[in-house]
Amino acid sequence: MSSRRQFGFVLVLLIVGVIASGCAVVSEDRSDFDSTPVVSGQCAEDAPDCDDTAVNGGVGSVAEGDATMTTVAATTASATTPPSSDVATVEVAFTVNNGECDDVVVYARQVDESADPIVAAFESLVAGPTIDEEASGAGSFFSADTTGMVASATVNDGVLAVNFDDLRSVIPNASTTCGSMALLAQLTTTAFQFDDVERVRYEIDGSCDTFAGWLQRECMEYTRDGAQPAQP
Repeated sequence: MSSRRQFGFVLVLLIVGVIASGCAVVSEDRSDFDSTPVVSGQCAEDAPDCDDTAVNGGVGSVAEGDATMTTVAATTASATTPPSSDVATVEVAFTVNNGECDDVVVYARQVDESADPIVAAFESLVAGPTIDEEASGAGSFFSADTTGMVASATVNDGVLAVNFDDLRSVIPNASTTCGSMALLAQLTTTAFQFDDVERVRYEIDGSCDTFAGWLQRECMEYTRDGAQPAQP
């Protein structure tokens, strides 16, 4: 090959190289997402016929991923955490420590709205005061040991009958004069929060005499103003 032909061939190669360098391909692996798009093709500034190609794999994808994870987390929480039910408020009465025998203080308790409010109130009462209530000065014969000992609580013609399981072995000191006054004050104050209760009678295993004998008293029905002999 003549020297003139060799020079021409080299010149052609140089021109082709310059043109090819105008659109250089750049690949970039971006495992970390940020606000900068991942570039798959980038053109030189002096190459007007070459278009940049970018993949939008930045913040948008991360935001979408976060939303998906949030939705999954919320769904998981809903599946494992039972929905909170509606609640109602009832009152319980406990003795005032260092007060008179029949001095009581009333505390509000939240119970399931679907529960019978009278039953729920007495069930809360026999569970005893909470730690916070005790710290505020509440006292009672009722405690964790008497939890669940309300057998029934029903109202007929204004007379509430509260029937307990046998409390006598669990609360041995309620038969003292002051002890029985304190116990009855807690029970009666709790009962008369309900407007439809005109009188209340207390029973053990269905017997008013058994309850009254435990307190060394006669079977009575208690009113808002005092007590009267129980009706047959």
